[in-house]
Amino acid sequence: MNTYNNINENEQPEEEEEENQQEGDDMKLEKDFFETNKKSGKFTVICGRKGSGKSWMATNYISISYFYNLYDEYHFILPEYETDASSETYSFIEGHKNTTVYGTYTPEITQQIKKNSKNKKILYVMDDATSYLFENKNKPELLNLVSTCRHGKGITIIVICHALKTILTPSIRGLIDFMFIGAFTNYTLIKRHLWEEQCSMMIKEDEFMDEYKRNIIKEEHNFLYINGKCEFSFTVNNWNLSTFDRKKAIKHEAKIKVVNIDKNYRIKQKIKDKNNVKALESQFSSKQQKKPNDNIQIYFKKPKNKR
Repeated sequence: MNTYNNINENEQPEEEEEENQQEGDDMKLEKDFFETNKKSGKFTVICGRKGSGKSWMATNYISISYFYNLYDEYHFILPEYETDASSETYSFIEGHKNTTVYGTYTPEITQQIKKNSKNKKILYVMDDATSYLFENKNKPELLNLVSTCRHGKGITIIVICHALKTILTPSIRGLIDFMFIGAFTNYTLIKRHLWEEQCSMMIKEDEFMDEYKRNIIKEEHNFLYINGKCEFSFTVNNWNLSTFDRKKAIKHEAKIKVVNIDKNYRIKQKIKDKNNVKALESQFSSKQQKKPNDNIQIYFKKPKNKR
């Protein structure tokens, strides 16, 4: 008897079943990611080394948001936009209304977005954000950003950075709703901050590290996704977020607004702040302080006798 003909055609090999299960799980995770951002403002970090595809993923989210008209206003801090506006990464942005692109970050941008969000839903994307959002370890600008933006109709904040160790500190990690982590080779950092703190209840250490090596380190332009529920995926490169055809988002409605900000703004601001501190110190030290008078005498009146 030919055993091949006796195989049930409805039965699937175990590997194929696992693959289908993974695809189903990924669809649920991606759907939850987009629907959660659509309903209320959330905070997402995309972290990876140079050339890992961070900006491509973030701009894919922008193109999907344009295509489905998810927001009322769009504000992007893109340091390379001025020179790369016609590149494949950014060319689809031109022609969309209610869009403003800034060359660098200033706190005033966040304050303006905060005002606008009272009656508008906003997408706020910051590329290459490591230097200005994390530079002050005691009170990073990121804390101010998130605390001022979670109100009104909702602001979706997407920060692109390359300092993995910084974003995984407890004070920062607690603020993040969604993380996309690229390829990093610091085993201890990945094990402690990603597996142990985020995924240890869901997957064994060896399995997690093997999946990370195989899918993230060895695969180009792939990311590990982790959400606030400790759900994760190693195959973001199969998501629409990675594969969406951004040509669908091209429009010619209006010219976008480009705000050119002095690239040395933060350096000048630091110098200004230091000079203000020095001026206050000088003003304080120049004032003559009254010395205590050791010879002063205090007189007390004798109490009147009560009758």
